[in-house]
Amino acid sequence: MPGSRSWTPPFPLDVPLVLSVHRHGGGDPTYHSEPAGVIWRTSLTPDGPATMRIATAPLVTAQAWGPGSEWLLDTLPELLGAHDEGADLPADGGTATARVWLKHDSMAHDADGPMPDQPGINGVQYAARTNYLYHTTTAQELFMRVRVDADTNEPAGEPEFVAGGMMGDDFCLDENAGVAYIATHRQNTIDRVSLQPGQNSYVRHSVAGKPFSLQLIGPTKGVWGRGPDEYGRVAYFQADGGTKSPPPAAGGIARPATVLRVEF
Repeated sequence: MPGSRSWTPPFPLDVPLVLSVHRHGGGDPTYHSEPAGVIWRTSLTPDGPATMRIATAPLVTAQAWGPGSEWLLDTLPELLGAHDEGADLPADGGTATARVWLKHDSMAHDADGPMPDQPGINGVQYAARTNYLYHTTTAQELFMRVRVDADTNEPAGEPEFVAGGMMGDDFCLDENAGVAYIATHRQNTIDRVSLQPGQNSYVRHSVAGKPFSLQLIGPTKGVWGRGPDEYGRVAYFQADGGTKSPPPAAGGIARPATVLRVEF
């Protein structure tokens, strides 16, 4: 039997909207939404994997299955924003405002390029030790960084080229080793690059997917494992199976989406 719990949020809450940030593309195998607003989400928790079903009617109600189900249910309010800092949000529950933090040609979508359906800026990760924000620009095959002012959180310079030649999506940062592992989506690899400009080029260093693997088709995102000593060594990557661009090596047909455990 699944575990369950209910929770009454003390603030206006749109559950599908809040959880939508955890969905990575239409082929995300870990996320499913139903027309009635019910969300299904599979996660890797400190206690193991688990799947949770979340509904609102009008209370937030959740059911969970798997070794990590108790952990998911215990942290449900936190997942939905109960512990978020609200100092910058309107006290009356109104709409918060957003602004452009930085605009640069290296972040732009290329509508006239060979694949106009590819996004501009895509994956974004912050390296807290060095105060750099790293990002991929898929359409331009760029991996860039920009320094962040630690006091104001504003850009502290122009974006710098770090590496290129890959159709990067999201990525994992290993600040201990000074490298990033980038999911290349349509190129069906995970590439390893240095975080330091000048130590890379347009020559790619693929650590997975070369030779081609049916398990690693359309990789989109990776996160480090949460177990002891897994940071920088064990990551979990999701791949959409080629829903957007099935590779000829896979017969030109989309394959089942996967979640892969990758050891570096």
